[in-house]
Amino acid sequence: MTDEEYLCRLEQQREAITKDILERFRTKRRNLYIAGYNLLDSINAKYRIKRVDKKNQYCDLEAAFVSDIFHELMEKGLIVTAETRNGTGFRAAKSDEIPKDEKSA
Repeated sequence: MTDEEYLCRLEQQREAITKDILERFRTKRRNLYIAGYNLLDSINAKYRIKRVDKKNQYCDLEAAFVSDIFHELMEKGLIVTAETRNGTGFRAAKSDEIPKDEKSA
């Protein structure tokens, strides 16, 4: 499978990946954030298709793709960030925090 085919398959799953990211970062309280390293690993693993590149090394195109979606969600205000004692924390925005233009989308 070429990189282009792989990215096309990931693009077809964009909506499901977005839903999984928002679910992963859903919290019960506004003051509860998820912090730490490798926060997107479980989502990356879910959408990973094991394949080998030309150098016989595993490719991580899905990690970059999922990370791009995560940053898009932050820019749209659907992922909220805050500094915590464990570093930067993330959580899904509550319904009243979502920008109006995103609610209608």
